[in-house]
Amino acid sequence: TEGNPKTEEYDRLNEKYQIGEAISVLIEQDDSLLDEENLKNVLALQEKIEEIDGVSQVRSFIPSEIFMGGHTFTVDERFIDHHSDLLIDFIEDRYFLTEQVLSSDRSKSTIIVNLELNANVGDVVGSLKEIIQSEEGLTLSLAGNEIIKDTLWDYLIRILFILPPAAGILILLVFYSVIRNKKFTILAVIPAGLAVLWTFGTIFWSGQELNLVTVISPIFILVMGAVDGLHYISHFLDNMSRYSDRRQLTVETLRFVGMPIFLT
Repeated sequence: TEGNPKTEEYDRLNEKYQIGEAISVLIEQDDSLLDEENLKNVLALQEKIEEIDGVSQVRSFIPSEIFMGGHTFTVDERFIDHHSDLLIDFIEDRYFLTEQVLSSDRSKSTIIVNLELNANVGDVVGSLKEIIQSEEGLTLSLAGNEIIKDTLWDYLIRILFILPPAAGILILLVFYSVIRNKKFTILAVIPAGLAVLWTFGTIFWSGQELNLVTVISPIFILVMGAVDGLHYISHFLDNMSRYSDRRQLTVETLRFVGMPIFLT
């Protein structure tokens, strides 16, 4: 976050070494991932991820090359078909990433996806989600800071489009059950609705991003503003029998409820 020295230092190191964010692809299987079929599936998945625009490096428990008997072999599907035993021995005994990304029972693993420094993270996450949804041979899920951000953003958008309308409808129903007049019910809520729009406009005009506070605060304003509206309208209706002049009716009602409204 802005102003956090640790975050700024982290960003500085990323820029210095041209390292982007990292996303983890979690793999979970009932059987061993070192089975020949699972090895092929993981390798194919790794190759699909490497083709995504914005991905700089993909690392898993399957190395891209192995060195044995004085020779270097490229690990591909053909190599797995003919020498899966050699690959498994190398992964088990000699590959330095094995203990870091492969569980002890060999049924769970992590593929680490490093992004380019200026990569479009949203597009990369979207492509990864498409790959995971289309994958049939492996049970996959995503993890990492960018995944959390993407998930929270989805939640905030849902909150924004569900809670305020739901609160508004509920308030209208409750107010109508009290006032029994459609026109006055709407009039009681209009100031609160304008206050919500003004609040959203002020928040985003000031440069604030969408977050839990900026999503929830207009809902509180809607509720409090609507209660003030109901307070005013209910006293306005009570005073209609006392004052025949509309101007005097409005002034006297506002004089009675103005201070509570001002304080809220």
